[in-house]
Amino acid sequence: MVFSAIKNKAVRVMFIILGLVMPVIFLYAVVASLFSQKPTPRFNKEMADVEDEIESERLRLFGGERTCPSFGDHWQRMYQVYLEKVLGDA
Repeated sequence: MVFSAIKNKAVRVMFIILGLVMPVIFLYAVVASLFSQKPTPRFNKEMADVEDEIESERLRLFGGERTCPSFGDHWQRMYQVYLEKVLGDA
């Protein structure tokens, strides 16, 4: 398909190489994400308040229902669970 679609030989070779490398990169990313745990971002009260203000402005402009729980509340609970897990393992 690449040979019939792309006339420029240099671009064609680049696409073939990328097509061969992408499955390897994808498998590496899947395996790495399964076996490594990324730290949860630290809860920031000011940023959570700004997110709630943005949600209020979205409701004012477009209507609809408020997301429940709010992003800030969800983030705070997620960070507390993360801290309990980290401190429990220590």
